[in-house]
Amino acid sequence: MAQGHAHEEKSSSNINKTSYVENCETSAVGRALAFLGIGIDTSIASANEVEEAIAKQQAIVDNPHVQTLSKALDAPVENIMDKAVAYIKGQSDKRKAFDAVTKKYGSQLTEKQVEGLRKFVR
Repeated sequence: MAQGHAHEEKSSSNINKTSYVENCETSAVGRALAFLGIGIDTSIASANEVEEAIAKQQAIVDNPHVQTLSKALDAPVENIMDKAVAYIKGQSDKRKAFDAVTKKYGSQLTEKQVEGLRKFVR
């Protein structure tokens, strides 16, 4: 038994404007079959999927907000909370700053720490 998941953005291509659900389903079925070893030669991801993933990652890296966050939070784990609080407090869009911090360091923060950071957003 195999299971595949996919996600398509309605606005990401011309075909997705009218058929993003069907395109997503086709991708998910293809991935499930690939996990069973059916219809693949070398990998599950298509060349197009790899290119899109690389482009999305590069767009994130090129984003000045993300660069600022990375510089502000490059610290040992024990200093992340201090740096995160200072970063969030210093940003005009505190929700966006909170989201960026929790996305990057969420796995290293306890629920109590995340709740503490959330207080700066309210």
